[in-house]
Amino acid sequence: MRPPECDICGKQIDYQDSYHDYLVRFSDYKELPPDMVGHPDGLLWICDEHREMANELSHLSSLRALQIIREKLGI
Repeated sequence: MRPPECDICGKQIDYQDSYHDYLVRFSDYKELPPDMVGHPDGLLWICDEHREMANELSHLSSLRALQIIREKLGI
């Protein structure tokens, strides 16, 4: 698993109890095999500030969603 930093803005995520609230699953999500350790494709850390926007685009691939969000935010 990658460190808990927003994949949009890079902000450190302090998830306290429930880290699942900060992970958004996009259409290109691929679960890792049980014997593999790491961070699955299509599963991104998203901070509170950008979560709504990311959830609205979760039907897209993670790459496409990031492109759209960054374009809207001018980053």
